[in-house]
Amino acid sequence: MLKCSSCGVLNFVVMCLLISNNKCEVSWKRPKMNTLMTQILKSLLNNFQIILMQIQKLGLEIRKLGNLNNLYKDVDMVLSNYNVPVNGINATIQAATVAHSLQKMLQTQNYFDICCVRNCAELCQICIDKERMKVYQSIHCVSWNEMLPDYRQMIVAMVLDDFRSVLNPQNV
Repeated sequence: MLKCSSCGVLNFVVMCLLISNNKCEVSWKRPKMNTLMTQILKSLLNNFQIILMQIQKLGLEIRKLGNLNNLYKDVDMVLSNYNVPVNGINATIQAATVAHSLQKMLQTQNYFDICCVRNCAELCQICIDKERMKVYQSIHCVSWNEMLPDYRQMIVAMVLDDFRSVLNPQNV
């Protein structure tokens, strides 16, 4: 229920709402509300389409399936193709996750993020030297641009060294 700002009546109840194929149709007890609600619903639908486009850009696919069994058959097939155990992970997933996460921190974020390093270490069950962790804690959220180039290079080399066994296991 919505309250009318002009008359105070509380009988603005949605009688019918249909959103399909970019069309919004709304029927209210009061005709003046139809235009306003249609605009609001179109705006919501546009926002949903933007989100859907962003999801598709990430490589995720949303499609209509007959039922959940078909969806999970596809899920099982993908997991099987990549040798990922059901409800588990494998070394490939660990390496890809660490690589993506560190790449984001080093290229996209403008600062050093110890949370990224900690989360990756926890995922891979890697124990990072205490002295290195103290250094990482000290520079948490420090902008890459605020670091001297040589120091920045050392930090990046140290982090990559910490994850050498995951990112480059054949040369360990």
